[in-house]
Amino acid sequence: MSSLLKLIPRKEKLLKFRGAMAPVLTPFDKNGEVNVSQIPKYVKYLVDNKVDGVYICGTNGEGYNLTNDERLSVVKAWRQALDKHQANLTSVVNVSSYCVKEALDLSKHVESMGFDAIAVLPPNYYKPNSVDDWLNFLKGFGRAAPNTPLLYYHIPSMAGELNFDLIEAVAAGLKQIPQLSAIKFTDNNMIRLSALHKFRDEFKTFLGFDQAVITVLTALDFDSAISPLFNLQDYPDIYKRFLDFNGRLDLVNARTEQNKLLEVNAKIKSNGNPIVNIKVAFNESVKHLGIDVGLPRPPIHYHYSQ
Repeated sequence: MSSLLKLIPRKEKLLKFRGAMAPVLTPFDKNGEVNVSQIPKYVKYLVDNKVDGVYICGTNGEGYNLTNDERLSVVKAWRQALDKHQANLTSVVNVSSYCVKEALDLSKHVESMGFDAIAVLPPNYYKPNSVDDWLNFLKGFGRAAPNTPLLYYHIPSMAGELNFDLIEAVAAGLKQIPQLSAIKFTDNNMIRLSALHKFRDEFKTFLGFDQAVITVLTALDFDSAISPLFNLQDYPDIYKRFLDFNGRLDLVNARTEQNKLLEVNAKIKSNGNPIVNIKVAFNESVKHLGIDVGLPRPPIHYHYSQ
């Protein structure tokens, strides 16, 4: 079977995704070492909590705070746990690295394990400076994992702004890179987001900017989000109720569900580092299940013995 024939059904699965994808937290022990033993229980909890997908080794998963060997061990543990629990969750792995060679090597492993998509953002030190640079960067991932859809991770607050127009780049990418299938849009630029709407039949947009998710879902009819709140008990269900009420134009009930999400979002981000706060909130909510993902690594948080 050619790569394209293998790729097409995977792209269709990603395009049809609707709902809540959790950017999962990487578990650490009290010494700051990766603790994959927590992942099987974590998967069961997420299934019970009605998430629709997992986004592994992203910002909240501290992918940039892991060595490549650690990331590979985390990815393998998620694959094994998803299979063990027969979890029907769309699974995306962020392979981004300051070293592109490392990211490409990890992409090959991710494809071999059968994940649903690879996510990548450009290194935020050596950046592509033109649409052609951006296309050539992403084409490398298409060659490394030709059968796997590619999700572009757009997060200018962390990676910096591009020196070229994102919409122009996406339009060119859709013509030249068969694997390019989706974007995680973590950006409060609503004009830029609205411009992505024209690609919706061939390009999936996952909203990642929590404060704007509800507003743009109403205005632009996007139907999927990747939010750290979806790690917390009941919040995927609240989000999906919002989608249902919003789709039926029941704005009174939609606003009620919206405000529940906005209230907890404000608490998570009101003080301190939001990654610390989401881990603390998560650990508190799941301690009765025997799950503990620890606290983030430095420089996000310092709590380990020196």
